[in-house]
Amino acid sequence: MTKILIVCGSRSLFGNIANYEWALELIEREIFLFKPDLIVTGDAQGPDTWTDEAFDGPVYHYTKYGTVVCHGKVISRWAKEEDAPGPGANKAIWKAWLLHRDRVMVQNVAKRVAESTPDKVYEASLLALVDPKSDTHGTEFTASRAEALKIPSKKIIR
Repeated sequence: MTKILIVCGSRSLFGNIANYEWALELIEREIFLFKPDLIVTGDAQGPDTWTDEAFDGPVYHYTKYGTVVCHGKVISRWAKEEDAPGPGANKAIWKAWLLHRDRVMVQNVAKRVAESTPDKVYEASLLALVDPKSDTHGTEFTASRAEALKIPSKKIIR
């Protein structure tokens, strides 16, 4: 069985040592309890990037530029490069794009679970670290997508 843990968290947690310690402890605890073989996350500063510190195995970062990166190497694409917003795109366009990225990320994990065979079984879980002061609510969106696709989710509010 291959276990996949999706980690998502509010970017607004970044930049505060107490938030870092809180999030890292929760990520480490979930890794200990779930024992994932692979972690899937975004690429925002905060819980997404802190996951690398907590896990020695592969961490697939779905980047805002349409790539999936593991240990600094591009391993695949989740979108065409030309589809990503350009440097002059406004905040609303980027927000919609990043929510799309989160949707694709969760759908890809759910698809892998659905395609399990007796010889190759996949199990997934999601950990969402929520800052209620976040103005984007992307973490809650990602958790709701996982729940809609029957991926067990733990949502922890700071």
